Amino acid sequence: MVELSRRFSHLPADRRAAHLARLEAGRGRLRRDLALLVKTLACLGWARDPAVQRAVGIVFEGGCALAGGAAPPPPAAPPLDRDALRAPDGVERCDVVVVGSGAGGAAVARVLAERGLDAIVLEEGDYHDASDYSSDPLSALPALYRDGGLTFCEGAPAIPLPVGRCVGGTTVINSGTCLRTPADVLAGWRADLGIEWAADLDGEFEALERDLRVAPVDPATAGRNAALCRAGAEALGASNGPLPRNAGAVSCCASCPTGCALDAKQAMHVSELPRAAAAGARIRAGVRVSRVLVEGGQASSPPGRSGPRSCCSASAWFARRTWAGTCGSIPPAGSGRGSTSPSAGGRA
Repeated sequence: MVELSRRFSHLPADRRAAHLARLEAGRGRLRRDLALLVKTLACLGWARDPAVQRAVGIVFEGGCALAGGAAPPPPAAPPLDRDALRAPDGVERCDVVVVGSGAGGAAVARVLAERGLDAIVLEEGDYHDASDYSSDPLSALPALYRDGGLTFCEGAPAIPLPVGRCVGGTTVINSGTCLRTPADVLAGWRADLGIEWAADLDGEFEALERDLRVAPVDPATAGRNAALCRAGAEALGASNGPLPRNAGAVSCCASCPTGCALDAKQAMHVSELPRAAAAGARIRAGVRVSRVLVEGGQASSPPGRSGPRSCCSASAWFARRTWAGTCGSIPPAGSGRGSTSPSAGGRA
């Protein structure tokens, strides 16, 4: 380890930076991870500083608005009812149980419900929306993020990975960026995996972009933080341009990581999940699935496995057809390859 003759906080800025650089460049993984942890914790405090927020254009109060003062477009379905998200005591039966309410789970539930299947969505986190988001990162992280925002991808170096744990999943706390799968990737799926329709998804992409109000960010309303990034990219000679986002014509205020202050961003809790509920799907918040049992061709979650904030620890769910674990591309910690969700240890 690096030995210091004085407390780190009392050192001049150049010496503090030099010590961190040595930690990052060290051969030992422990040193590199320690440097990353120090930087992460420091950035949390830095991001809370009002002077920093003003300097980079993060304005929570009165800063977010639809461009030109436009009225928000009408929702595709009534908003979710908080009370209806509470799991009842006893047993619930359905055709399909979907584990996870993020981009994958919400879309699966909506499609199945609209096709007449009885679907239940189980979400470990609680429900939050623009009425109760906290702009303070230290409050938002434990409320909206898995592991309090301290999830990392293993590697050299380790990479912080923001993962949502709330109704709507990571779509609640990501930037809303919506990029189509690159053409060469789709071509590879077709050539290497035999998925004939992989390169013919333009219609599906267009439908998603329409439903989620995806549009390139207008540089005039992108905010000062985007302007600073653009200036930095141009100074480095790096290509840059406006990102397509699912927030429509919104004047950006950088509140996305703690929940969109307007809920203009079409996260799953304001888009796909309300549509799923309108089609008959049931959504249960505060429920952690730890086991899936299969008996006689039917899958079930045994009682006593709901989350610590759930209203009913004795609930159980039985699926007549199947369970769908939808953790996207993120493998759950400790469950090995092929796991189907962060909280269900089944294998795909």
